[in-house]
Amino acid sequence: MANAELPSLSTAPWVGFFAGLDSKTYRLGISARGEINLNPWHKKGAVHAYHFIPVTWGIERTLPDGRTRVFEVLPDSLESDDQANSELETTIIRGETTGGAKVELTVTEDDGVMHFKTRLLDPGQLPADSIRPVICTLVQNYYGTTKARMSSKPDEFLELLEDNKDSLKLTQVDGKTKKFDFIEPVTAASDEVTGAGVTEAEVDVRFIDHTYIFAATGASALTLENKEGEPFHAGFKMVWRADEAKDAKHEATLAISVK
Repeated sequence: MANAELPSLSTAPWVGFFAGLDSKTYRLGISARGEINLNPWHKKGAVHAYHFIPVTWGIERTLPDGRTRVFEVLPDSLESDDQANSELETTIIRGETTGGAKVELTVTEDDGVMHFKTRLLDPGQLPADSIRPVICTLVQNYYGTTKARMSSKPDEFLELLEDNKDSLKLTQVDGKTKKFDFIEPVTAASDEVTGAGVTEAEVDVRFIDHTYIFAATGASALTLENKEGEPFHAGFKMVWRADEAKDAKHEATLAISVK
């Protein structure tokens, strides 16, 4: 029988977590409220507490005016048939969004790679042809505090970015690869960047000395979003969607790894 709410662990360092695991390069945690964060390990042996990759899930609805909006699952609606554990292999969570749409998320670890996939169980009160399940993740603004501290020295901040050589390498659905720095202003949703969709995004962030790899496996793709005209160092969002017509068995995943 499904739990009315997600259970939680009571031993450190997993107090308040429903599930998680420690890999060689990151800690993955799912809180009892359904918050999912992937924290890379610091060289000193601790996790980067403030530098992490959040993962959220829910539905994307196409509104009558053609715009789209993402509705995340509501924390109070979450349930799972699984027990809380700190050695996650696979877990399945279900939840509802505003409008009553029921969505399922499966989280699996495979050889150091985290796989996330989702499917719509019930559209609720929403028109079924106007919604689709999505997974969102965010590359944060790792330089926000540093930029503020160096606000009177913009040339030195630019020099820091140039020295760090952070980059974003994309593989688009047509097989083309493109590489972007974290300095120049860019519109992530443009044809130049996202195009018809992205199958892999490799984010090299020297500020935290790690590389994140996001891959859309099977019949799925990623799109990128940012504040138009901002450089990538200011952060950007990625939205994963499966091609439901080609993924009838729900095998496509968003795969995230850290090296």
